[in-house]
Amino acid sequence: MPQNSDGSPASRQLFTGALYLLAAALGGLTSFTTAMLGVNGAPFSAWIPIAASAAVLLFVDGISLCLPAIPPPWRIALAAITPIAACSLFLHWPLSLWIAAAALALLEAGFLILAAHTHMVGAAAFVASIVLALAAGTGFTQQVSYYLDLYQTVGSSITTTQIASALLPSFFAILIFFVTLVRSSQALFPTHR
Repeated sequence: MPQNSDGSPASRQLFTGALYLLAAALGGLTSFTTAMLGVNGAPFSAWIPIAASAAVLLFVDGISLCLPAIPPPWRIALAAITPIAACSLFLHWPLSLWIAAAALALLEAGFLILAAHTHMVGAAAFVASIVLALAAGTGFTQQVSYYLDLYQTVGSSITTTQIASALLPSFFAILIFFVTLVRSSQALFPTHR
């Protein structure tokens, strides 16, 4: 079985990269749908750009685990280009996007420097996983509160099954973020048996 430089199986690294990519996609989708709620009058949340940034960092780590030959300068460029590419779908490039892209490039560079000097390779994924779990937990709590208020107001016209099915995607996202957090913590703080 092929092994990595640290002796772990390459399949574990590929699985972790795929998990990071799944969590990044869920984090990006959650950020996007939450931002779209703001169009309909929902209050703006500071978690939206923070969670989107964490999803980008987790995406870059997932790509680098699946394709380990990517050099650090390309990882920094990928962190900067990802939000620009996402906004290009809407043909909208506000100043805040360019600031966020520069900040993400600096964050990725900082995490790469941290990894080079302290051998804390999974720090970016660990921090991103914490941010995504907190953002999803906050959103889930708000959703539960909304549906409980709706249930008390509307009463029997909405069933608990409908409420549970509406909350299930958020619960699934929280579960994925938690697994990602546990996996990234194992990569950051390995235990030797």
